[in-house]
Amino acid sequence: MKELKREISYLTSTTNLSLLRRSESRCLATFSFDKVNEEVKLFAPLFHKMVSTITKESCIGTAVTSCIALKSANTHMSAFQHVIGQVLDHGGATDEFYKVTSAGEPGTLSHLRNTVGRVDVHGPDEVIQKYRSHYAFVEDCLDAFIVGAYMHLSGTQNLQTESPLQQTMFNFLSDEQKYTFIHKLSKDILDKYVKTDIHNIRRKTDALDTQSSQLKDMYCSEKMKYVCPNCNKLYNTKGGMKGHLNKQHGFSFELGDENSTTEKDHIATYRASFMTCALLLLDTNDAYEMGDGNRITVNAKFQMLLARVGKHTKYQLWLFRYLA
Repeated sequence: MKELKREISYLTSTTNLSLLRRSESRCLATFSFDKVNEEVKLFAPLFHKMVSTITKESCIGTAVTSCIALKSANTHMSAFQHVIGQVLDHGGATDEFYKVTSAGEPGTLSHLRNTVGRVDVHGPDEVIQKYRSHYAFVEDCLDAFIVGAYMHLSGTQNLQTESPLQQTMFNFLSDEQKYTFIHKLSKDILDKYVKTDIHNIRRKTDALDTQSSQLKDMYCSEKMKYVCPNCNKLYNTKGGMKGHLNKQHGFSFELGDENSTTEKDHIATYRASFMTCALLLLDTNDAYEMGDGNRITVNAKFQMLLARVGKHTKYQLWLFRYLA
């Protein structure tokens, strides 16, 4: 134990100039788990061996666990926590949903911020400098959205009345029965209020795949044209073939969401999108705390897709370098 304390003391001292002490933007841009492992292995071999054994020789797990432990030993070893702030912000929970211009619209994050008086929350411009306050605000908003979803699902009118879905004698149930009850409620909320478009997307995807397959079968490689199966008319392009089938033979084609914007519930879409990103943020934060490298990698891949949707090219490049 004395040797372990000596290694950690040396690694966290100001004379060592550990990369975990460097929180400047140029240093964070080149931060990597390989560099962390190399430094820890060089200056604290016993500590590194202990952590790598616990994490089953996982490179990411060893680096994450080392960073968390060293941050606990010395608060100035915070470079990794700054990186976490960057990654979690790329999840989109503040950047995409907090708009000052929507302060007058009930239910938006900006309106909620003003309602509860969170003066320390200023949106994406200051999320890195005031990470904890922004994270706590998003966490509180997610809790409120989940409570609201449960009240709507159960038909509960207000917080003072008992829920019609309340489980009688809940405290006397076995742990397995409690888990089953809570798991079913959670799944119902997830399916109805978060995964609102999953089934519709799958249906449209299947329809588009079927249409694509049918049009492919109409193409004649010998004539190098599309041949109508009903009247044998020839068309050079797929668009021409689709137009002919629609006008002359009454075929209908799946067009996606372009013609259904007026039918969308935009409030439900906003709610579901925010809850998805906020749940991803919390799950990513939990993965860092648990040193779960596999979950961190999976979430980072999904965050790359969110960055693509939000047209954040620099976020995509950062996450790509992070995964590499």
